[in-house]
Amino acid sequence: MNESVADLLSIRARYAAVVKDDLELITKERERIQIDIAALQDQLRLLEDGQAWLVGLQNNKQPLLGPDAGAGGVQVEIAAEAAPCGGDVGQGPAPPTAVSPETVSEAPTLRDLRLVRRRCG
Repeated sequence: MNESVADLLSIRARYAAVVKDDLELITKERERIQIDIAALQDQLRLLEDGQAWLVGLQNNKQPLLGPDAGAGGVQVEIAAEAAPCGGDVGQGPAPPTAVSPETVSEAPTLRDLRLVRRRCG
């Protein structure tokens, strides 16, 4: 009978160890998932801010050009504020531009955008 009691204690000890290990794994996985969720919520918030900003532009039908734009060119200062060369694009909501709706004239051309892109590398 002593042997069966020892076996029972051994089984209980192994079971307790497995439960403890499983709880630790679940806790670590839960923390990892919470971090992932927080990062995804931040990304979602940035996307929503960007979308709201773009919808506002679309609703106003006001492109990002002003009277200081070169011959059919994009105001490089505005483009630089929105996504500076070497900066982290997508790391925050799009900043408001220095162009007011009263000073906006026409949308940038693909050529203009390519020129800005070449400057930023």
